[in-house]
Amino acid sequence: MSVADNELLALHQLGVDYGRDWHIWRSAPTPAGNSGWYATRRRHSARDTDRGLWPTLAADTADDLRRELEAQARAAAIPADAP
Repeated sequence: MSVADNELLALHQLGVDYGRDWHIWRSAPTPAGNSGWYATRRRHSARDTDRGLWPTLAADTADDLRRELEAQARAAAIPADAP
C-alpha cells in the first residue's frame, strides 16, 4: 500500500472512530508536500472551552491527531460540574 493509501485509510478510520463528534480533515499540501491533520468539533460552546474542550485540533500526523482526540474524549467524560 502506498503512503497516500495509508493516509486515506487513516483519515477514514479517524472518521469512523470520531466522526460522530468531530469532522476530520486534511489541509491542502504545502509546496513542500506537507499537509496537516485536523478535527473540528461538530458542536461547541464557550463553556466547553472553559472545560478544556477545544473546537479545533491540529496535528502533524494521524497518530498525533488520534492522541489529541483521545485526550479530548477523556476530558469530555468528566462531568461539567466536577472540581
